[in-house]
Amino acid sequence: MNLKLNGTILEKALDVPENLVLPENITKVQPHAFFSSKIQSVSFPDGIEIDNNAFLFCEKLERIIFQGDKIQLGRSSFPGPSSQHLKQVIASESFIEKIKYCFPEGTPFFTPDGKEITFKSEVLIKNNTMRSSCWLTETYSVPEEVTHISFKAINNSPTLRELFVPDSVRKIDRNSILDCPKLETISFPPAAEIDFEAIDGCPG
Repeated sequence: MNLKLNGTILEKALDVPENLVLPENITKVQPHAFFSSKIQSVSFPDGIEIDNNAFLFCEKLERIIFQGDKIQLGRSSFPGPSSQHLKQVIASESFIEKIKYCFPEGTPFFTPDGKEITFKSEVLIKNNTMRSSCWLTETYSVPEEVTHISFKAINNSPTLRELFVPDSVRKIDRNSILDCPKLETISFPPAAEIDFEAIDGCPG
């Protein structure tokens, strides 16, 4: 293993093992430090700072362990392909709550004692218009107060299988339901005005 350091800052990691425990003397991981690494598992000491794009194109990464609650994590520390194959992100429950938006929906979070952490569906509704959503369950019903589903309101939901739209909804915009790979069933109200391109990237 070859870790290029500038003091306590990790600038580049070369020839790293598949399973890596970063030393406690490292205080920061810079962007691109693990660029295109074949690393499969990494454990971070408490207090470390992980810059955005630190783990860019780490497509074999499956397991991340955070050993404390004082770790500083960017929204894009594990961007794109680096977070798509994760099987475990292990941290305290309080820290998971802080970092959940740094990972894609559907990321499997666990506490150190093996408890799986799940989240309630979150939906942004303004003036009866559904504008965005996250952490949708496998079966999700749009709230009755919604009359309009806007552009990208339901977007990139990896677990959603069934979507129920109530009769209160009168309009569904173009590309309002996007990139939900497991979505199989949608129940639309008969009176709704539905754009012919309302759904895209939902092969089911």
